[in-house]
Amino acid sequence: MNETLTNSLQLARLLYQKGDFLEALAAFEKAQALALAQKEFSSYLDCIRIQMQCLAELERSQETYQFLEKISPFLADEFDASLKARASYLLTFHNLQQNQIEEAKTYLSQTIAFATQSQDLEYLARSLTLEVHIYASLARDWDFANRSLEKLETILQSIDLPEVEIWALVTRAHIASQNSLFEQASALVWKAYQMAQNKGNHLTMPGLLLLLGRIHNEIGQRTQAQIYFDLCMAGIDPKKHPRQYRIYSKDALSKKTPGLLQFDFIVNIESRLIRERTRGHIDFKNQHLLLDLALMFMKNPGVRFSKEEVLENIWKQAYDPSMHDNLIYVSIKRLRTLIEPDIENPRYILRDRRGYYLSPACSINFELQPETNI
Repeated sequence: MNETLTNSLQLARLLYQKGDFLEALAAFEKAQALALAQKEFSSYLDCIRIQMQCLAELERSQETYQFLEKISPFLADEFDASLKARASYLLTFHNLQQNQIEEAKTYLSQTIAFATQSQDLEYLARSLTLEVHIYASLARDWDFANRSLEKLETILQSIDLPEVEIWALVTRAHIASQNSLFEQASALVWKAYQMAQNKGNHLTMPGLLLLLGRIHNEIGQRTQAQIYFDLCMAGIDPKKHPRQYRIYSKDALSKKTPGLLQFDFIVNIESRLIRERTRGHIDFKNQHLLLDLALMFMKNPGVRFSKEEVLENIWKQAYDPSMHDNLIYVSIKRLRTLIEPDIENPRYILRDRRGYYLSPACSINFELQPETNI
């Protein structure tokens, strides 16, 4: 494989891992042409695999039909078992995308046989992920799926395939969660998240955050769950990631913290978490004084705080206009930037001749019980 093809593949894979699917499609099209010209057929089929995955993420799975004529010839006797394994895998993936389950099972059996014959551990591992998916999600045969997952985990001890290892960890987390082993499930997801971060696999991160939200939701930690749901959705662009947005938003939005929309703010004093009706979790980014300022107002809606009282309560200093007027002004402005839906028309933090105050019309729900981390 020459340097041009290597660089082309690296760029295309990076775009895919970042979730830039349209750009990745174009990059893999170029890499695919280079691979075919150089008769690097393994790379050629790998390009098609990720192009098909991009189309699935873009909700354009019907377009995978265009690849069938490119894939099928590699099942001919003249090609080795490793290439046949790749071609069979792609046909399995295509049939799954078209919901043709029996056809997918047939091609999957071929994939496993060819990968075993050629000792192609990568495509044996990839085929086992599809086998687990078919028998767990579609056939509901958990015993069969678990045996396939155990085979996959054994193979992953011998090869470096981060995206498949992440997938295996997530699958184990689902199983642990279904058996109410929530601490174990959380540990598995965090391990997968750390791996995704280290490998630059941004594509998987929203789904991992969603799963953490589900786990916290299951054990009744609603505020913590909502934080993860919000973080999940913050990482998804509906136009760039339509499949993820369709699936994840349905889950995340259906599990919104009960009663959230009834209040302008939900405040957990013990854990020092604040959520606003439309903005969600307020990230104070270790700005403890601003958080203290917000809590001061929220504990005392309608109460006017003079500049002297603000300084004494928050900074524990005596008020000096020459030193503190600008500090107070800037701090109030920064707080409004964090919590106000419309900074140009503040509705929460107001001021009159007697001082600053939180609008008495503001509705706040104080959660009295602290949440414990998993």
